[in-house]
Amino acid sequence: MRRLLLGTLCLGIGLSSCGDDTQPVPDIITEFADITTDAGGLTDSLFTDGGRRLSIANRQETKHPSVLFRVLCGYVPDEAGSATLYNTTGVHLLRDSLPAGKELPYSIISAWQTHRYVNLRLKYAYALKTHRFSYTTDSIINGRAYLKIHHLPVQDEAHYTGHAYASIPWDSIPATRIMIDNTYEFKR
Repeated sequence: MRRLLLGTLCLGIGLSSCGDDTQPVPDIITEFADITTDAGGLTDSLFTDGGRRLSIANRQETKHPSVLFRVLCGYVPDEAGSATLYNTTGVHLLRDSLPAGKELPYSIISAWQTHRYVNLRLKYAYALKTHRFSYTTDSIINGRAYLKIHHLPVQDEAHYTGHAYASIPWDSIPATRIMIDNTYEFKR
């Protein structure tokens, strides 16, 4: 009985000692975007796939001056046209290139399009090294480009399963329709 009383007292103290919970949690938007850096390597602007440009309020230092990063990011926009970044995850920006070397298996978990990109969520095998993804255009027939995704390890073997995001820019495809791995079809 004594333990029950002591446990109830501790629970009551623990629940009553919570801090001020009146601060609202900001509405964080999570979406794919492009982030640019300035000549000094600081993050500068965020471009949403819907075409909106926002300046980055909490600029971060990178080792890459004057580049564009494709990211999945969480941010909060404000009325002044800037955004506070909360998190970013790198996205593979795929280019049309023929891979060299032994490929490892992958699968497409989901695929969707935006105004400027076709986005993919990939599942792949890996161990501990960096992996590269690319695509090749197998053929273009009646305005439809048939693409094949390639997964190349950098001196790695398949031991675990990982997930990655990838984007293919529409402006890199010389067709109005694309078919990816004979499964996913998109129209501009």
